Parts: sequence; C-alpha cells; structure tokens
Amino acid sequence: MKGERLQKFYKNLAEEYSLPLPIIRNIIQHQFQFTRKKMQSDEMPDIRLHYLGLFGIKRGRVDHFIRICIQQYKKDKITRQECKDRLEKLFKLRKKFKKYDR
Repeated sequence: MKGERLQKFYKNLAEEYSLPLPIIRNIIQHQFQFTRKKMQSDEMPDIRLHYLGLFGIKRGRVDHFIRICIQQYKKDKITRQECKDRLEKLFKLRKKFKKYDR
C-alpha cells in the first residue's frame, strides 16, 4: 500500500515538472541516502534534516555494537587488531554520551 502511494507521488511529480521518474526518485531519496551513509560512517554523527528532525545513534546502540564486536572476536570472526580498532572508535563515540549524562 505504502509503495503504491509513493510510486504515485513520484509519478505525479514527474508529470508536474516534466522530468523522468528516476530523476524525481533520486532527488527525493538523496537526503535519506546521504543520512544513512553518514550515520554508517565511523564518526556516526548526528544529522539534522530540516522539518524532519535530528537523527543520531543512541547510547544503547553503541553498547550493542561494543558487545557484538567482543563476541565476534571471541568467536574468531575478526582479528584482535580489527576488534581493537572498532572498539577504539566505539568508546570514543561513547564518551560523547558521558558528557550529557552528568
């Protein structure tokens, strides 16, 4: 149902602006793709989308990633160095939350 409404929305915009449907889809989806890419980067910054709000990682999610990393190391799915590198980034990110916990 949602997909049909979205496709109809894209189609209406394409007709209104006389642009091909793929271009309309790319224009609309670009900000969400950019947000996803930034949040999946090592820094995991908070992203504000005008009129939609602030998107960012929660402390519980960081803790979850830390546990996953340790489990992967224990199961020999990642090397010690990979685990160390990931944990350094995650604990650095976790420090950001400690500032606000006070």
